[in-house]
Amino acid sequence: MRGFLKSQRGSVVVLVAAGMVMLMGCAALVTDIGMMTIEKSRLQNAVDAAALAGAQELPDSTLNADSTARDYVNVKNVYGGEVESINFDEEDKKITVVANNEVNYIFARVLGMEKGDIQVKAAAQVVPAKVINSGLRPFGVDEDVELVVGEDTVLKFGAQDSQQGNRGALDFKEKHEELQDEYGIPNNIISSGANFYYHMIEHGSYVPYEVGEQVLSEPGNMGNKTKENIEKIEGAISIIPIIRYVSGEPNGSSVVEIVRFAAFYINKVEEIGQGNNGHIEITGRFMHYVTPGIGDENIIDTGVYTVKLVE
Repeated sequence: MRGFLKSQRGSVVVLVAAGMVMLMGCAALVTDIGMMTIEKSRLQNAVDAAALAGAQELPDSTLNADSTARDYVNVKNVYGGEVESINFDEEDKKITVVANNEVNYIFARVLGMEKGDIQVKAAAQVVPAKVINSGLRPFGVDEDVELVVGEDTVLKFGAQDSQQGNRGALDFKEKHEELQDEYGIPNNIISSGANFYYHMIEHGSYVPYEVGEQVLSEPGNMGNKTKENIEKIEGAISIIPIIRYVSGEPNGSSVVEIVRFAAFYINKVEEIGQGNNGHIEITGRFMHYVTPGIGDENIIDTGVYTVKLVE
């Protein structure tokens, strides 16, 4: 009987030892797989940021987009990993970043497993802007104006002859009053009277504007003070609405609809003539520009984009 018990104890020891090896192996796999999951998440975050940053340079420069994306992977992913490839679509409006990394196992080596490979991918693209979060300037350009990115263009505002003018000033005050509390707009800006329009020229809107939204035009001529405020933003890119005339109002203003957005680099501002015969001429170029907002692929592409992750 004692011999039988000793024999059983020996079997139990063997079984326990074997079970411990299996448990340790499972624990090793769980630990190292968990570590791989964390490293993959870190690398994915870095690649997502890289794709979004690189897309900011599109569609003008794939070279800058490539360089920016690689820099983001290096900066954001401090735990290792490297870019395997960066590719662009045919229109240079989408960037795809692929990166990989090797993770050395710690516990799984007892099972003969040395390391694991991680590969992640992210893609971002520029999409025509449907909503501009802020910074919209209060002068609209008629949708019939030929818009060619990169070519010198003269825009005429405030001309009495509608055949010569490209529309003009827009009234942003009503919407800013409605959303003052929500966006924390200071009272001194809202209550600034006629100066509110000039403030909008220099600083842009504080509230979002959307394609399809209707606004009123600002009645009256764009005079010398308008010129002075536009001169403050010379040498910078301004986002302006492309508009369509809807109807006239009794006070002399018009209802217009925002149909899309454009970005205009201002080189020079001139006041031509005076009084009812006067108008403002703004010389510059339409540009490609990426801005915070909401995009919509169904919007006609006029050069203002938002960026979104698509993979």
